[in-house]
Amino acid sequence: MQSDIETDGQPADGWHHSTSMERSLLGRLVNRRNKVKAEKPPKYIPKQLVGAEALSPVSLQLSFSKPLAPEELEAAPAYLKLSGGLQVTGCPRLKNGSRASYIVPTSLQQPGKRYACAFRGGDKLGFRAGVDRIFFRRAVACAYDTVELAASLGDAVVDVGRVTEAVRPELAGSGFELSADNVFEGRYYQIVPPLDGLTVQISPERGQTLEATYIPGTQLASARQAPRFRLPAGFAFTSGQRYAVSAEWARIGQDEFTAPAYRLPAPPHSAPPHSAPPHSAPPHSAPPHSAPPHSAPPHSASPHSASPHSASPHSASPHSAPPHSAPPHSAPMLPSPKLPAPAPERLRPLAALPAPSPARRSPN
Repeated sequence: MQSDIETDGQPADGWHHSTSMERSLLGRLVNRRNKVKAEKPPKYIPKQLVGAEALSPVSLQLSFSKPLAPEELEAAPAYLKLSGGLQVTGCPRLKNGSRASYIVPTSLQQPGKRYACAFRGGDKLGFRAGVDRIFFRRAVACAYDTVELAASLGDAVVDVGRVTEAVRPELAGSGFELSADNVFEGRYYQIVPPLDGLTVQISPERGQTLEATYIPGTQLASARQAPRFRLPAGFAFTSGQRYAVSAEWARIGQDEFTAPAYRLPAPPHSAPPHSAPPHSAPPHSAPPHSAPPHSAPPHSASPHSASPHSASPHSASPHSAPPHSAPPHSAPMLPSPKLPAPAPERLRPLAALPAPSPARRSPN
């Protein structure tokens, strides 16, 4: 009878059997895994709002006792409660060199109004609406429906992307640090906050004022501080017309411009179906001037006009058609060549932006 004991280091039944040591080690690993599952998430560390100040009519500088966690930054519009209908419109941006001071964009603050701010149900801090409107050097039309506002470091105006932790790789290393009072080398700087959702008003010399909306991602591009704003869909500047730009949150030094001539985009145009030309005739159709069906055949002659040589092809009368010759216009008409589709009409300035006087009107 075969024995069940191990021989030559191999189990007799061909299977490995765990030893007591292995069973003990496996038990410890299972207990450790269960312990990890039972552990609770890290306890929330409360943070107190220790400072609140309005930098402009659309931005705040908030200071906390500890830095905000990434999830708190993402949920800042829900965690930061402002009074008076004021809202946080974007993610707070940590200032360069600061431990817990953030630039926070808001909706438009009402001049002279006092607001209160609280973070995650904590104590409220009050602040007065910002009155220091952001300065832009000039307004310039950069497209047929777009205007840009140019800001300059020379005027002590800096974009938020230069003085906060870079959120785009191309901005890394291109900024500088401001003090708690936003001073650098003895000079106070205005900070252009994230402008998402903001608008400017554009008014022609005669006509209705329109709102142009900020184009995301344009306020700091290629080292230029020049946010762009676009007219509502379907509107365009009229060449030669003068416009003024204004905003409740901005001061613009050169706030008027004359719209240059721009090439307007063509409206959508669908090609006509490939149908046969209206005047083309089928290749085997009867010619339009062919002889009537009851006319005499080309070789027949009248008994009174016959002559011994009438059968000769050269003796036919001048008014008779030569034998086997086709009538002058009996050849089938070739299809007329397809003419190119007419060029689409250029976009016309709409009524809300009045056209100039008839003497200066540009062709459509």
